[in-house]
Amino acid sequence: MSDLKHLEKSIKKESKQSVKELDQAHKDLEKAIKAEKEASVLTHAEHKMQNAKRDVMKSENEIARAQGLVHQLDSEVAEKKTLIDNLQSASKTQENPSLPPGECF
Repeated sequence: MSDLKHLEKSIKKESKQSVKELDQAHKDLEKAIKAEKEASVLTHAEHKMQNAKRDVMKSENEIARAQGLVHQLDSEVAEKKTLIDNLQSASKTQENPSLPPGECF
């Protein structure tokens, strides 16, 4: 009978150990699932960040292009102002031709 009790004790001990191992495996599995979800969230966030960087670069390129156009337009406006000033000066010269000193009409 002593062998039977010893066997029963051994089985209970092994059973408790198996339950502990099963609980630990379950906890490990939950940790792994949580880590996988976090990794998935991080990957998604990284993709969003890369997309945002790409959008920023596009915007910076558009801004640079717009600044170039503004510079070009400023140059054209300056040229046109110079042309207008020259035309106004020529027009005034034709309306009131300068006479040498001492001469009259």
